[in-house]
Amino acid sequence: MKKLVYIILFIHSTTCITSCQNSNSSDLLNEIFDKAIKIYPDDSLDLYNRFMKDLPSNNLQEIQKKIKRLEDLTSDSTVEKYLKIKQELIPVMSSIINTDYLKKSQIQLFAALYSDYDHFSGESLFDNLITNDENYILVWGSMKKIVEEASKDTTCISCLIMLKKNIRTNVELAEMMPEFVIDAISNNPKGFLDMYLAKMGEDRKHLANHITYYDSPDKNLFSKFKEISLNANKRYQDAANELLQSVDN
Repeated sequence: MKKLVYIILFIHSTTCITSCQNSNSSDLLNEIFDKAIKIYPDDSLDLYNRFMKDLPSNNLQEIQKKIKRLEDLTSDSTVEKYLKIKQELIPVMSSIINTDYLKKSQIQLFAALYSDYDHFSGESLFDNLITNDENYILVWGSMKKIVEEASKDTTCISCLIMLKKNIRTNVELAEMMPEFVIDAISNNPKGFLDMYLAKMGEDRKHLANHITYYDSPDKNLFSKFKEISLNANKRYQDAANELLQSVDN
């Protein structure tokens, strides 16, 4: 009998503790959500739908997970990135598509800003920053311009590779990024070999994978590097041979 009473009391106390934890966590979630919508008023509805709507009040783990994400979104560093994107992303894209010569700083700024923009879009921010038309005119236009400029500067290739790794929310663009990277490398294959030779070990192998499309070497690129392996100076010949062997294995 005493054992049964102990079990009942234990279950009751555990339930009370869990209920209290849930209540405290819910209060904290409400508090930090209120902070978030004050910081991001333009995105308040999307934030509500993502973090508060249909949230089960008894799911402590889910509540704590959302608290952590909202804490990240309301941190000083995130707010600083948000404001920078809001102020500079559209102007830098406009400057890229409307200039004949791209500066390295322009390309790097665009890659950093758009990477953060795509990440924050996945967290329900910036729903109204870029319209559908601006997506194709400015974002896709910037990507295509950087692909063209890759013939002059390997920074373009590096930044496209960075964007390929980072873009997830803009699904259509994410699916196109491997082709953009391959086209950029095709515009400057010797520049890519310089990048390849500057890497060591696993980093060199990872870079080599960017000449593949769905795990198979791009035929056009393979032909270009094969030609270099036969008809360039020894440095590029050796690099091209090693590159082709690494993606063939």
